[in-house]
Amino acid sequence: MAAPAQEVSVTGSKVADTNPSITNTQEAGVDEGDIVKQIGQYLIVMQDGRLFSVDLLPDGQPGLRFVDRQNVYTTEEEDTWYDEMLVFGRQMIVIGYSYDASASVFAVLDLEEDGSITFRDRFFLPARDYYDGDNYTTRLVNGQLAMHTSFYLTDVAEFEKLNAPTLSRTMAPADTQRLNATKVYRPVQDTNDPLLHTITLCPLADLEVSDAVLPACRTTAFIAGDSYEYYASQDAVWLWVNKVEHTWWQRSNAEHDGDRSAFLYSIPYGDAPPGVAKVQGEPVNQFSLAAGADLFRAFVRVDLPDADDETAENQDSEDSSPYRLVQLPRNLISDAPKPVDNRHYVELPDVEDGPIENRFTDTHFAYTSKNSHVYFYGDDDQEQIGAQLTVVPLDEPQAPVMVELNQSVIRLERARDHLIATGYMDRRGLSLTSLDLRGDMPRLAGQLTLVSRYESENRSHAFNSTIGAEGDGMIGLPTVLQQWEAGRLVWRSDSSDLSYVHVAKDASLRSAGTLKGADGEPDPSYECEVSCIDWYGNSRPIFTLGRIFALSGTSVVEGELRDEHVSELRRVDLTKKAGVVARGG
Repeated sequence: MAAPAQEVSVTGSKVADTNPSITNTQEAGVDEGDIVKQIGQYLIVMQDGRLFSVDLLPDGQPGLRFVDRQNVYTTEEEDTWYDEMLVFGRQMIVIGYSYDASASVFAVLDLEEDGSITFRDRFFLPARDYYDGDNYTTRLVNGQLAMHTSFYLTDVAEFEKLNAPTLSRTMAPADTQRLNATKVYRPVQDTNDPLLHTITLCPLADLEVSDAVLPACRTTAFIAGDSYEYYASQDAVWLWVNKVEHTWWQRSNAEHDGDRSAFLYSIPYGDAPPGVAKVQGEPVNQFSLAAGADLFRAFVRVDLPDADDETAENQDSEDSSPYRLVQLPRNLISDAPKPVDNRHYVELPDVEDGPIENRFTDTHFAYTSKNSHVYFYGDDDQEQIGAQLTVVPLDEPQAPVMVELNQSVIRLERARDHLIATGYMDRRGLSLTSLDLRGDMPRLAGQLTLVSRYESENRSHAFNSTIGAEGDGMIGLPTVLQQWEAGRLVWRSDSSDLSYVHVAKDASLRSAGTLKGADGEPDPSYECEVSCIDWYGNSRPIFTLGRIFALSGTSVVEGELRDEHVSELRRVDLTKKAGVVARGG
């Protein structure tokens, strides 16, 4: 869900526990770890295993001033990747993964009143690497940090020596608490490669006490399969663990009667016990999941019965689509897994071609049921470029609407009451199409091609928007000039430009121009020592304080609207030790 523009009132040195959310998140009120956050009047950037602070109101006036930088790592020899950051009050929580310690790193730094950064504490959370090419590991909801970590039990020689997943400062046995066995729930799913899934919840207010022994984190664990989707709503963390595929020997063994069903786990943030339900199907990704007050919804692909399956009475598998919208009443999620009745699964049109992009809004669910997914790599011409969106009204899912697009879809994002699809219709450049969901029927509202530009990052946070109550506003996303290396590879560490697009009240689109990204080499005194590949990207459009910003690598740029066009106003280079307010135009 795109976050609206934020207004921040800074009164003295007090900063509320809840800072403005300045990145595109799946759920309102659920912040996700990212590379840039805001604390009061300061922008905090995570790059190269370091934190940088930039004052957006130097001397109380709009501007940009680089204030400080602080290493999160302890030595340049450590084998650690720092990926995500969350902020709570004046605390910055940085999460990485240490291959030296085989544990997630959980570092705590403080932002002082003058914008300087102080390192305070470091913890380890033993686990295997959490990296995900699409999802984020950490969530922040109502002051609680939520993390999903896991272990393959086949990698644990003796279960009683499993020193996870509790926080430790040193990883030494004397400093490491054992996993509370009463918080490990018995398996309800038969599996070949059992994975210990752990959900750790930490009240970040505990970290505000500098002499606290350890934050009072609590962990809930499940033993299940290793194929899953992780999602967080405003009241719980959710794990959808997919059906386990058995080996040919197990399938042929008549005595094998283990349960291979999929299961949905719910872990509340409060004191309530977790719940579970036996479900069908496999979600496409975390964006296929959505929790409402009364219903849990999921877009899944189910296994259709074979035509000669005697148990498939009255089911015509040839004409059926395997895709379903699950609408599960939350009161069916309980302490004992019960199968969900088929009446809670609504059959949706089949996906005929191409990769799936999908998103929930408050009123609709949309997915690509046809998609050419064009990138234009190489010299081959692509024929029949286009896509089809299936738009499902949540209050009448049996009546989906098909919307034909004349472009491929590589990104589908929510922008308040609109959907924005990005992709390509030809070699001219990146195309954007807006779909207005405010009326009785979804309406194609606008299309725009950014000539000679390619979209350069694939993370959900790379897109952002600020849309007002009447439907107008602006969106932004990283782009690069059309060139041979243009693309959205996760290991692409070159900085991008940031392109901005006006959204009118009727949801039509118009280019607002591009802010040029980081230019040239870093300052000669600057050297990256740790975490030097930007696996989570390095460029973000930012809308806050009624202003427009661009993070591009180690540059922060501010733009201003001049004749409906974004022009550079000022920028700072984070690789320079001294902060300088640079002004453009």
